[in-house]
Amino acid sequence: MRSLKTEDKELTKKNAYDTFAEVLNQSNTTGTTSPKNIERLSRKYIDIYELKHKNGEKGGSLPNLNRIRNVIGKLFHAFCDFKSYKKSRGLPNNLASLCIEWRRDEGWLSTGIDKKGNHINGANTKKVIPSEDTIFNELQSIRKFGDYLIENNLLNQRIKIPTRTSFVPARDDDESASPPFTPSDYKKITAAYRRWIKKNDGYDKRTKIVIYQFFLISTSVGWRYTSEGLKMKWSGINGFRDEIHKIKGEEVTCTISKIKIRDTKRNKIRNGEFVNGHHIKELKQMYEDWSHENPNLKPKPDQPMFVDPKTGKQISKAQIYDTFKEKILPDCNLDREDYTYYSTRKYMISTRIAEGADPTVLCQFTGHDERVMLQHYVRINEEQAAGKATVMTYSDRSKGSKWSPLWEAAGSSEQSA
Repeated sequence: MRSLKTEDKELTKKNAYDTFAEVLNQSNTTGTTSPKNIERLSRKYIDIYELKHKNGEKGGSLPNLNRIRNVIGKLFHAFCDFKSYKKSRGLPNNLASLCIEWRRDEGWLSTGIDKKGNHINGANTKKVIPSEDTIFNELQSIRKFGDYLIENNLLNQRIKIPTRTSFVPARDDDESASPPFTPSDYKKITAAYRRWIKKNDGYDKRTKIVIYQFFLISTSVGWRYTSEGLKMKWSGINGFRDEIHKIKGEEVTCTISKIKIRDTKRNKIRNGEFVNGHHIKELKQMYEDWSHENPNLKPKPDQPMFVDPKTGKQISKAQIYDTFKEKILPDCNLDREDYTYYSTRKYMISTRIAEGADPTVLCQFTGHDERVMLQHYVRINEEQAAGKATVMTYSDRSKGSKWSPLWEAAGSSEQSA
């Protein structure tokens, strides 16, 4: 029953007829008289993000708002209509599996019509199956909507979705469409990581720090983050040396790292020198400090570099990528919305080229094909506005600069990228 909130009998009668008409119309259109049906709840959820966008709050970026409008307001609503799910508590435990099946078989129809069922110009007129990556990203948005329902006691348990690594095929294509971060977006992303580390959300702070350090090192080294970065051992860090760079016209001492990487694409070892070596030093020192409580965390040459301090196990791809997509990117108002974690590799290479590094040397350090390097990355650099890509330039190597080993002597020096 709904309260009419008045003691005026005539007004009560009028309100009663109006309310009855409203309830009857709702029953005919949604199949339920509950004000907490899925259509209304999804509308209320979208309203929250529209208000965030209006007020310029975190999570209210236009790309994030449009994603929620599309996934929750259109696709999920169409899925529930197709399955005749009216109330949130009526959602099944195997929702993700059913949603995946519907998205592949019937979901494309919901992307090509307006609210009245009319075809939208330019939309698909024949079946197009979305990629696993697209479907997984949609499932993440649906799960987050489910979390909102749980917080409001409208859903009993969290929506279970597959892990990215089990559902999305691994890709390692240097010609991937993933763009490099713009300099301004890179700053926004690193700021979002730092905000996430400070949040008291039950996630071990040490694990957060390792995940952030992995991002910083990945954007400095440009390795293939799953097959090379996550599998890196401390024995691959051969040493450090200092080099003078000019940043905004001032000479600054930068730490260069010398790293041995197993090139998984070409099945060989490659060696390179990379900027921002201090991130690696910081990571090692953190593990040294944590090892006072847990001796197993003490870095050793044959040990993986990126270990979860809480579990003692190697950091997983799911921890790295899901944090990036679910926690970090939604907390940024970015210039574009098509970044993936592979953008870390693209960012390193495009930034180094913009700073004046030799593309052929970069090929040796990153394991790139020269054709891809010259046709793709050099083009990216040329398209960037002059003066915006970087404020750093390389100077001649400092006189007397020598390698300092991490585990053992690093050997002779090479040109740095």
